[in-house]
Amino acid sequence: MSSGEPFLITGEYRRFAEFCDACRQYRYIGLCHGPAGVGKTLSAGHYAAWDRFEGLPSVWYADDEALAAFDGADTVLYTPDIVNSPRAVADDVTRLCRTLRGIREEPRRRAESAAAQVRRAEEMRKQAERLLEVDWFAPQAPRDAEPTPEVVREARQPRLAPVRLILVDEADRLKVPSLEQLRDLFDRNEVALVLIGMPGIEKRLARYPQLYSRVGFVHAFRSLRAEEIRGLLAERWPEMGLTLPASGITDKEAVAAIIRITGGNFRLLRRLLSQIERLLGINQLLEATAAVVEAARENLVIGTA
Repeated sequence: MSSGEPFLITGEYRRFAEFCDACRQYRYIGLCHGPAGVGKTLSAGHYAAWDRFEGLPSVWYADDEALAAFDGADTVLYTPDIVNSPRAVADDVTRLCRTLRGIREEPRRRAESAAAQVRRAEEMRKQAERLLEVDWFAPQAPRDAEPTPEVVREARQPRLAPVRLILVDEADRLKVPSLEQLRDLFDRNEVALVLIGMPGIEKRLARYPQLYSRVGFVHAFRSLRAEEIRGLLAERWPEMGLTLPASGITDKEAVAAIIRITGGNFRLLRRLLSQIERLLGINQLLEATAAVVEAARENLVIGTA
């Protein structure tokens, strides 16, 4: 899901993060729904720090600093294939959880390996000293048997540990058997589950009592409010990785046109601003006016959100 684009913290993202925190704390199934383009996938990826997860090389080659960034990580983001089966869903989720477990445990494994090497080096040094100090021709006194070191066995971890929250994006792709498989994983493990989809997913799941009875929270992911868009255009546009005039977009007619065209849809807003950025650069303009906004709109294919 790696986008490589800067992430903008909005009020709607903060609400989404609070929703996910509550699901994790109370170990509920949560439903998040919203129109296409409002930022559900980006928010889920940012919450789970999924760009960092997908950008990590093989755990064997990752440096210590990169591994340290995963200390305390307990969330995975799963996007099912368009054609999926219950077995594939279970295998994919389990694989993601085991991968995160391996990343979390790698620093400890490296520390234990380094400590074992130090112990082996010390033991070899002591053996070398004994070879030089002992008179091998003198009668040897009986030696007491060395105590056998106690073997400490770690408690077996739960199947999906250390994951405590599974975010499932594009949950509309899942048919009843795959949804039941996720419910089974939820029941058998100490994890919370968030299903993310389009409006109407909550009505669809309401037809399946065994699953819907476990739903604790429902979150409607809304479009950006007009006030947020105005603040973004005036001050926060650098957080989106854009190059606009230093003062931002302050022309009232231009701002009103952007709000009208995008309707607060985050994906459409980003695309429109990218076109505005391109037109300003090509024409060497210093201000984004309503005419520039309308010209940028003509280059976009705008459907219903």
